[in-house]
Amino acid sequence: MAHFCPHCQGPTKLLSVLSDISVVDYYVCEVCDHVLERPKGSIGTLQPLASQTEPLASQTAPRTDSASRTPTVP
Repeated sequence: MAHFCPHCQGPTKLLSVLSDISVVDYYVCEVCDHVLERPKGSIGTLQPLASQTEPLASQTAPRTDSASRTPTVP
C-alpha cells in the first residue's frame, strides 16, 4: 500500500530497520525528507514526528556559548 506525505503529498519509503525495533512504523518522504510515523497495524494517515511540528528550544533560543561571541581584538 502506498503512503503519501501529508506535507507535500510526495511518496514515502518505510524505514524498515528503525520500524523493526519500535512500536510504530517510520516512513521518510522521498521529496521533502520529513520523517513520519504511524502505530503498527494502524490504517490511519501518517503523522509527523513531534520533534518536527515545533522547533526545539535549542533551535530558537539565542546562543550563549563561546562560539556565538564576537571575537575581541586586543
